[in-house]
Amino acid sequence: MKYNIKHITWIAAALMAGACNNDETLVPEQPEQSAQPAVLTDGESVGFQSTIADALQILPEENLDGSASTDEVTRSTMSDGTFGYWDTTDKISISDGTLMYTYLPKEGTIDGSSCIFESKTSASFITDGTGEEGTFYAFYPADAVQGWNGTTVSTMIYTEQKYSENIDNSGVMGPYMAATATTTGGGAKASFTFGHICSVIDVDLSSFNGGTVESVSLLSNSKASLAGRVKYNMSSKAATVVNNDGTGYAASNCISDLVTVSEVGSNTPVVRFYVLPVRQASGFTITVRTTDGNFYTKKSTTEVGATAVDGTYLASMSNQNGTACKPYYKKYNFGAIATATANLWMATIPSNLRLRQLTIPGAHDAATKNCGSASKCQSEDIAGLLANGVRGFDLRPRYTSSKSSDIELDNLEIYHGSSATGIKFKDAVATLVNFVKDNPSEMVVINMQKESSGGTDQSSTWRTSIRTCFQNNAAYLLSSLETYQNFGDARGKVVVISKNPYGSEGVYSDVVYGGIIQETGDDTSTTSAYIYKQGGGKIADASWEDRYGTTNTTNKQSYIQTMLEAAAGDSSPRFYFTWNNIGYKILSGNPSDFASTMNPWLTTYLTNNAPSNRLGFIYADFLGSSSYGGAALLKAIIQHNHKYVYQGRTRCSTTSASGTDTGVDISADEYADDSQVFVKGQRF
Repeated sequence: MKYNIKHITWIAAALMAGACNNDETLVPEQPEQSAQPAVLTDGESVGFQSTIADALQILPEENLDGSASTDEVTRSTMSDGTFGYWDTTDKISISDGTLMYTYLPKEGTIDGSSCIFESKTSASFITDGTGEEGTFYAFYPADAVQGWNGTTVSTMIYTEQKYSENIDNSGVMGPYMAATATTTGGGAKASFTFGHICSVIDVDLSSFNGGTVESVSLLSNSKASLAGRVKYNMSSKAATVVNNDGTGYAASNCISDLVTVSEVGSNTPVVRFYVLPVRQASGFTITVRTTDGNFYTKKSTTEVGATAVDGTYLASMSNQNGTACKPYYKKYNFGAIATATANLWMATIPSNLRLRQLTIPGAHDAATKNCGSASKCQSEDIAGLLANGVRGFDLRPRYTSSKSSDIELDNLEIYHGSSATGIKFKDAVATLVNFVKDNPSEMVVINMQKESSGGTDQSSTWRTSIRTCFQNNAAYLLSSLETYQNFGDARGKVVVISKNPYGSEGVYSDVVYGGIIQETGDDTSTTSAYIYKQGGGKIADASWEDRYGTTNTTNKQSYIQTMLEAAAGDSSPRFYFTWNNIGYKILSGNPSDFASTMNPWLTTYLTNNAPSNRLGFIYADFLGSSSYGGAALLKAIIQHNHKYVYQGRTRCSTTSASGTDTGVDISADEYADDSQVFVKGQRF
């Protein structure tokens, strides 16, 4: 099928009793029908002609490079062969409220947007010609139907969508559409006028010049719903978005603000998304990921679907953001990469993934670019690390004044041991805050500890200065870590995890922002610790590996592998922290010498041998650097998130008992609630 609004004539064939098919399913909502169904008498085979504009609200094209679009989306544009045509492989599901059967095109009847469908098996509806009136309901695509319950059909709009299902001209899949028709006077045929249930978004990549595209992600800037389970009542034309998908993978929140189209391939001009008909008040962030692991992001803040047409299309929107609207069509021209922001990889992560399920690339001693070789652990400054995709920052502020009453932020400087970095802590925090302020799809983490102040350790002034620095940036700091924290809570925020208390009492229970991690030890191969939140409650256990004092890289690799495998196999709320660095040793080498061995080893392990589940926080030296294997390691850590995030099942990824690829019995959102999440075979 070549896509969207279609008017067909359906033949109620086979004068034999069919087997009952009462599969229960869940479906999205449909807009109102563009025309009243026709009443056909036996022997007629007439279909209606129509354009897609009758069913979808057509919105203007938009160029994401900031230029004005010269193309106007019109009815003719939408019916030029890319929308509105049936194909021989199309299948529709038809129900009379009791039975449900699948119908396919009748040979030789496809005529543009019209087609006659018939049953290909002995199972079909009986028309006895007695003149009784009958009402029938049709849904496309049939493979997306999980089942019928009376007049209600159920399906999913998935967070993971495949290019081949959404835009392939073979007709394997296409848009979600529904129709109702009535036969009367003994008629054996009914004419359906299909209307849309979901909105359609195209991203034009014809000018993209960043390499071969692997996937494209669409993120709601207002955190409004894009995907989820929907039940559609064919009779009342009302849809309900629900949290629970009604299957063995049920979760308390199966709704997502992000949709990803994967397996795109090379030379792809347009990527198509199907999303819920929900108004997007702040527009979308669109991110292209290439096969070489690069990310290119552009954002449009233009309101989409703002006009309510013909009443409410979603009868219920449980626990969702946004307002229902008429299904719409919108096209974005992505343009060249020169106007994109690079490496905003978190824009491809759904917000309802648990924070601890992420694998975070972190820079050990992040502010040491200008230090001497014995203390230098990074080639980039903090801004450069952010631009490369680093999201964890090991910062060690020291109070440089010996005066207990001298509370000045200029005296709070980042050190590595006894080596000054020349970077004020307040300036480092400002750089991180400005980054999340400008890029609200992202999150950054400060892993903080108090560096030694020599013989003049002014703990009280250190605590007061840290509090003052954070309070100056409070609007962009996560106020408190929680046991079951969603990643969406931390989008656009800086998350502070400190090894030292900095509250007014100087005790672990006095947490100001984020969390305090206690009792990690120092230079240990494995330590169990506790994380406390604001108000003093313990939120989670933590495991910590930071054996930096060894010179034996084989032993160090063993410690790291043990910790990463423990993280992947743990379904509890525990956090994991792993440090891939080895410190300076006289006669043995500088951090860069050890990084030259450790970084390539970890890259190989992550790429070929590591488990596919979360690995926690991974801190390394020279992360993202073109030297010492840092660039390859950074990409491998980021890629690890997508090894399971991009493998959520789609409409055609599960085989039913009958051998048909279908969406039956699978979750609408593979990343959802903590208690019942299904992520590549493991629940968290």
